[in-house]
Amino acid sequence: MLDTRPTIFSGAFSFNAIKMLLARAGARLSRNILTFSRLRKPCRSYTDSSDQNYLDWRHAGTSLLFDPVDFQVRCNILSDDQRTVLEAEAAKLLKKRRYEDDHWDSAIVGFREMERSRWSAESNAALDIIKENVFDMVSERLQLLPAVHIIDLSPEGYIKPHLDSVKFSGRLVAGYSLLSDSVMRLRKHDEQTDLPVEDGCYVDALLPINSLYTMTGFARYHCTHEVLPSDVSIFAGKKVNRGRRISIMIRDVKV
Repeated sequence: MLDTRPTIFSGAFSFNAIKMLLARAGARLSRNILTFSRLRKPCRSYTDSSDQNYLDWRHAGTSLLFDPVDFQVRCNILSDDQRTVLEAEAAKLLKKRRYEDDHWDSAIVGFREMERSRWSAESNAALDIIKENVFDMVSERLQLLPAVHIIDLSPEGYIKPHLDSVKFSGRLVAGYSLLSDSVMRLRKHDEQTDLPVEDGCYVDALLPINSLYTMTGFARYHCTHEVLPSDVSIFAGKKVNRGRRISIMIRDVKV
């Protein structure tokens, strides 16, 4: 509680000195607010600029009523300058690789990828901000894998429904989006066929540029996820103009 009692200043404190102290306190408060807001900026929905719900549950049915904490999206993670630096470095690393259709688990079409643990100081600073947001979203400081996974989807590329392998990573899948907005679809996983359950139920997530999603719990272990092809990238009834997309994937160590 603020102390509202009057304070008597000695003659050593001039009026200008008091103003300087107040200005410094205000600057510190502004920096704290800026840091907090960087961790808390939500996305705007394609349905309503005032609606901050970027998951479309209208086709979820009863099989996909998972806790929203298990799949979260947060926007405006990096500043424009930070995003541009990370984007340019990731694109440069992948430049000499050809787009492929033959992924090891047949899950991706029109892609190139690599794992990377060594980055420039500027990109490392951007990645640290992304990771801090991951920890904040899942409310836990997980032990992350040292290398991040870069996936570059061509404008015609897409990711098929799949469940990320539990052999190589833990209970977190997180992805930061660059270059293009996209739509991710979640469906109930059929453990017998390793395919999505064909019951017409799904949840769509809008993943804008400079957004971060985290997938844990039911969404991580019991839902397939896919990035829709450009021609069917529709969120809440509106077309999402998806082009080339780079994602920075972050996972935790399997315990």
